[in-house]
Amino acid sequence: MYLNANAFGTGPDLEPARALGRLLAALGVTGDTVSGDLDGRRDLLNEVLADRRVVLVLDNVRTTEQVRPLIPTTGSCVTIVTSRNRLRGLSIREGARCLTVPPL
Repeated sequence: MYLNANAFGTGPDLEPARALGRLLAALGVTGDTVSGDLDGRRDLLNEVLADRRVVLVLDNVRTTEQVRPLIPTTGSCVTIVTSRNRLRGLSIREGARCLTVPPL
């Protein structure tokens, strides 16, 4: 799965609750089932992904706070986060491995 967080695009950053709504819609979850609050959407995403093997690419992220709620907590999912900023909070709290890629 791929999600552009739009941190360095022309529009506003994609807020976590809205991003979770997009991910859930892509997984076939209908709007009636999707909670309005961030925690409810995060819990639902983890529930939907519990029995699936998924690679989730969260691209163009600005801050740790923008991306932290989007990272599934199931062991069967791998998440790749790209950003122009160093997201040290992810490596400290979530144990993420950081890789710096030089400009192309």
